[in-house]
Amino acid sequence: MILIVAISLISCYTYQHNKNFKNLKQDLLLRFENHNKQTTKDKVDIVIKRFQVQQLDLEAQLKKKIKRKVDSINTILNNLYKKYHKILSKNEMQELLVNTVESYSFEDSDNFFFLTDLNTNKIISHKKIPNLVGKDMTKHTDSNGLNLLT
Repeated sequence: MILIVAISLISCYTYQHNKNFKNLKQDLLLRFENHNKQTTKDKVDIVIKRFQVQQLDLEAQLKKKIKRKVDSINTILNNLYKKYHKILSKNEMQELLVNTVESYSFEDSDNFFFLTDLNTNKIISHKKIPNLVGKDMTKHTDSNGLNLLT
């Protein structure tokens, strides 16, 4: 009888131990999965933040580059005007400035300069869309809804 009780106790103990072991194993697996999910999420967040910082840096670099180009062509045009405005007719002066602007470009073919008469708000020169020359641009906006002439 003691043997049966001992076997029963051992059997109960083994059953309870196995049940506790399975529960512990499931709990550990769940914790491990949650830890891995959080670690992965943290790593993804770090990568996203790095991309955001790089994007802001690239945008700042691009703005500086565009500003340098605009300042450069503005200086060139002002110097040409100062030098030739008393010598050339209005049409000759305009042709000189148009030719200068059209020959001046960015490194890529998607970006360019155009000239607008500030008195009439009409396009004087547009390298990409020549049929805009002579059109009033006061009501035209870019893809962001911003007026082109502001």
